[in-house]
Amino acid sequence: MKYELHNDLDADFPLIFGCRVLSASHPDDAYLHWHDCIEVVYCEYGQGWVISGSDRIFVEEGDIAIVNSGDIHDGFTESECRMYSLDLGSALYSPLGLEPHLFVFKKKIKDARMEASIKRIIAEMERKDAYYKQAVQTEIISIVILLMREYIDDTAEQKSTENQQVQVVKKIISYLRVHFLEHITIDELCADTGYSKFYLCHAFKEMTGNTIIQYANFLKCQHARSLLLEGNYSVSESAALSGFKNDSYFSKTYKAVFGRLPSDDMLKS
Repeated sequence: MKYELHNDLDADFPLIFGCRVLSASHPDDAYLHWHDCIEVVYCEYGQGWVISGSDRIFVEEGDIAIVNSGDIHDGFTESECRMYSLDLGSALYSPLGLEPHLFVFKKKIKDARMEASIKRIIAEMERKDAYYKQAVQTEIISIVILLMREYIDDTAEQKSTENQQVQVVKKIISYLRVHFLEHITIDELCADTGYSKFYLCHAFKEMTGNTIIQYANFLKCQHARSLLLEGNYSVSESAALSGFKNDSYFSKTYKAVFGRLPSDDMLKS
């Protein structure tokens, strides 16, 4: 999990637009993250889940998930699906007095008007015809207005316990991303965050669906994979440089994360 700064965007067109084809056996691109703008996730085909805060939102073809500002999020599937994501930078609509980040929106939407706008955005971003940025901005403004008119979640209570849990999980992930190559203990995380071992483990598992150790191993395997794909390191060397002390455990963990053995990625290099 990481915080996405989004500080390398075009100041006049601060849009993050992406397409991910997710499958159960190849979660290479999966990572949990958060940022300070709203994200709209559109499921074009298949079925999957969007993690958003402490919720897991089931989506299928035509469904739209809304990730509120600051929510930890990611997507995954047990089969295969294609998800488009639009991170809506405020410069696209704030000059019109629209401030959606001040609200909490319903996390799952089925709306033909919004789906049509998203499809038009996809087409414009793929073709990049003349004035496509202006066309996309017009659609984004329509989406934001529709969200603010009809999809504010008036029942949502920003409970202090839930906010605390989110902040704790973010602290854990920030720590892991710095120290994942080291020998990490839960006691060290407790000392860094100031919370008990039970609370840390429970909060992390509840929000992410993974244990702290599973996520640390995911980060290690990502690092090992980058080394393997460079073609300069053996499996044993990549394991050691990624914090694994046992080759057998490394291979078993790598296969659990990526659905294949580390030697299979060596062959690609």
